[in-house]
Amino acid sequence: MESTVPGAPPPPTSAADFPRPVQFVTQPPPGFVSVGDPSSSSSSSSSRDHPVLPAPSLDAIQADRLGWRGPTDYSNWVVRGRLMAGGYPGDSVSTERHEQTVDALLAAGVTTFVCLQLTSELSSRFRPYREYAIERHRQRREEQNAKAKATETEIVGEGASERELQFLHFPIPDQYVVEDEKVLALVEELLVRFHAGEVMYIHCWGGHGRTGTIVACLLARLHGFTGADGAEKTLDLTAALHCCRVRKTSSRSPQHPTQYTQVRRLVAGPAAESLADGASS
Repeated sequence: MESTVPGAPPPPTSAADFPRPVQFVTQPPPGFVSVGDPSSSSSSSSSRDHPVLPAPSLDAIQADRLGWRGPTDYSNWVVRGRLMAGGYPGDSVSTERHEQTVDALLAAGVTTFVCLQLTSELSSRFRPYREYAIERHRQRREEQNAKAKATETEIVGEGASERELQFLHFPIPDQYVVEDEKVLALVEELLVRFHAGEVMYIHCWGGHGRTGTIVACLLARLHGFTGADGAEKTLDLTAALHCCRVRKTSSRSPQHPTQYTQVRRLVAGPAAESLADGASS
């Protein structure tokens, strides 16, 4: 199957059923809050209606790739100025690159980090970013307040710095998916936060497969995509935005057949009613 998205690898041609469950620890990393609990009233996938946003066309994205490019090499905007996707926000080798990555995301206005990695994955391979992000956020707020006081002017457009940073955790095994009802609950939680004004950065390791799966489901709700045609639209849109990153890879977003199958199932299959309920306003 050829790709309909310029610059993106073709999607997987084989379908995949829901895989056998993988056992993993769901306890979040220190300082992170678990989200995506289907039993939580705040995460009920049909509890709220949300406004539908106009979707950018693939041609418009292709013509303005720089505008959709994120502030780091491995990131891209999903909704400009409001929602971003990408790789792990840090560097395990270089302290300088680690801090530069976090600084760039904060400067872009990010207030909420949504981590899709397992706690065991984070503790064994990655340098934590939460404490540095909190400290830099505090410093940025102090600098902006000092600037405003010195010039006796109100700083406009710096609302992100007035919010406390949020760190959310929704673990998905690498190259895998989790239960549909959990994904639906997560999408609802993120929609509520999006419409409350939070600026979110959704990430896994590379920001391709797990991140692309959640982004595609979220885009379907944001833009009111439903049915089989809507599923393909949200997958193409996710891939096109992913192609705007500085660092080009051979990965498509999402990556794996199982992830594509889940997106199609949640947007066009039996589980799509839960998505459609919230996008009907």
